[in-house]
Amino acid sequence: MNETPNPLPLPIAQSSEDPDEVARELFKETGGEPTTDTPLGTAWLWHTALGDTDSYRTSLDRLALNPSAWGGYRQVAEMTSHLSIMSVVEDCEDDPDIKYVKFIDYSGDGLGRAFEDAALNEFFALTVVRPGVPGPLWRVWGLTQNGFPPASEVRG
Repeated sequence: MNETPNPLPLPIAQSSEDPDEVARELFKETGGEPTTDTPLGTAWLWHTALGDTDSYRTSLDRLALNPSAWGGYRQVAEMTSHLSIMSVVEDCEDDPDIKYVKFIDYSGDGLGRAFEDAALNEFFALTVVRPGVPGPLWRVWGLTQNGFPPASEVRG
């Protein structure tokens, strides 16, 4: 097998699926709606709220583990406005209460569905954590590019 110097892009096909139906399937464990009870639900709500930082400032503050770290959210909103959320939640090997949700640049209209696995070299990772409070609550810790922060950095 010949190796290419540049990795191939993630093979994504535009999907004709109903976005509401996809959301219901992704969040079936929480009644078909994204909630802060899951890492993906928290990431979804955060990404959605970034679409209008003025109207959803209170929601963004409630979703963030440390709201003051995000300033007014405008910079992160601009940085992520063209990105699409991926539905696979990545585990942190050293801490079960830290998860990562990837965002990628997807230029299609509407939903896309990956039909093969491929290495992702370009992505943003949203780190979500379950803080030390009772309940299944997840909060946004930070956003990194092309990698996952280690547990020592997140918990430090």
